[in-house]
Amino acid sequence: VDSSGSLGRFGWSQSKTLASILVDALTAEKAADIKVAVLEFSSRRKTKWISHLTDGTSQKDVEGMKWFRSGTATDQALGMAQGELVNGRPDATAVVMVITDGKPSSAKRTLRASRKLQKQAKVVWLPIGR
Repeated sequence: VDSSGSLGRFGWSQSKTLASILVDALTAEKAADIKVAVLEFSSRRKTKWISHLTDGTSQKDVEGMKWFRSGTATDQALGMAQGELVNGRPDATAVVMVITDGKPSSAKRTLRASRKLQKQAKVVWLPIGR
């Protein structure tokens, strides 16, 4: 979940709402055994895991996110998401959903990281903004 300053207050609110809806929908059916992790990203120093695939993500995890209002290290976030895939089920199709306004600090590094991640997972971009 993009937590950069370029989202603006309204965009950040939309990002949290979308993240909450996704977590709720994906974790509603326990029998489906869907694992969800949430990474809040902004600048290189302001990026953190809210929950890992091994944690059992809940609505409270998303509600507790605070807007970082910094840069947009999307490439770093994609790399961290790729590293988290080892905690997924080996028989599952990995999907990484990126909620962002689409304004990365480095478009070139983001493209490279996205292509690398696409070798292991489906990458779905969910645009959000002002």
